[in-house]
Formats: sequence, C-alpha cells, structure tokens
Amino acid sequence: MEKVRPGLWSIRVPLPGVPRHVLVYVFETDAGPYLVDSGMDTPEIRAHHESRASRTLAAVPTHPATAWEIAQATRRSPLSETRAFTVLVVLSDLFARLTALTSRGALRQHPGTPARWSRTET
Repeated sequence: MEKVRPGLWSIRVPLPGVPRHVLVYVFETDAGPYLVDSGMDTPEIRAHHESRASRTLAAVPTHPATAWEIAQATRRSPLSETRAFTVLVVLSDLFARLTALTSRGALRQHPGTPARWSRTET
C-alpha cells in the first residue's frame, strides 16, 4: 500500500498474465474509508474472490462473532499491532465479504451493536 497524498492510498493488486497488476484506491472520508476497485472481471479474479470468501466463511464461527474477531482469525499478525488506516482497510474489505456471504445465505447477521455474524446451519 502506498500513500499517494494525504487521505488517498493506492494498493497494487497482482494479476496473472498481462497486465501484471492493477491499482485500486482507498480514500479516507468522515464516514470511513472507501475502496475504489478497477472492476476487472476475469475467471482468475473471480476465483481469487471466491477463495477469499471461502477463507472468510471458514473463519466465521457457529456462534456470533464480531468483524474484529473474524478478522483476527484470518490474519497472521494481530490487528492490535497494525497501523490504524490498514485496520480500516482490512475491516472494510471484510465487511464487504461478510455482506456478500450473508446475502448468499451462508452467514447470519445478528441484531445489536456491535454487529455479529455466525455461519448458518447447513
């Protein structure tokens, strides 16, 4: 991740083949970070996102857990030792996957604050 200017970051996303990578951008707002994705749609990109969704689903327990708890289960290093802006990006990305998995019926979002998710019964 590279700081382009205050409040704007670029993230290099490697791709198989040509082009070798694309840049996505994250910008900070009062409402939190926003991710601007290039929207590239290839079988490899779809496979990458499905793989990430599968890893996220595997990290969600059968009992309700917060996004922070789920993020901790998917990372090699503790979020508490990560820069604040990077934590915002990690959690924003995770919220997108949790929302997608909930809409597919793979997760259940529990009412209350903070939000909690659990795997649905199969």
